[in-house]
Amino acid sequence: MLDAHIVKARRTFTVDVRIQLQPGERLGLFGASGAGKSTILSCLAGIETPDAGEIVFRDHRLFPVGLPLYQRPLAYLTQSDWLFPHLSVADNVCFGIKNHNSDGTKEWIEELAMRLDLTSLWNESARQISGGQARRVALARMLSRRP
Repeated sequence: MLDAHIVKARRTFTVDVRIQLQPGERLGLFGASGAGKSTILSCLAGIETPDAGEIVFRDHRLFPVGLPLYQRPLAYLTQSDWLFPHLSVADNVCFGIKNHNSDGTKEWIEELAMRLDLTSLWNESARQISGGQARRVALARMLSRRP
């Protein structure tokens, strides 16, 4: 399912980790602040590029010469919500989806909006919502692609 060797140089140390997970297995990353946990997740998600190694997830080569972010079959909810403040909640949730009105996708987006209590905010500007609402929008955006 996941076979990864990630090497990424940081300012004062180098992250060098190997992860192998089979279907149904889970892994938790624990460590002090600055130990490289977010670096590992960012490399798996494609937000950062490892300096060396290899990442294969479900027969998809993610590194080296991997899939573009929008084609990756996984998602990562970062500590910051990274919403586009000039876009509506709806546009933030649907960002990166080629055809959000296609069969099944529209229903899935509507279900996310309902389950995450975003329907009343749907047309609001992202800059005008609360921090908790922004986290739910970021979660909906992450899940909208069905990673």
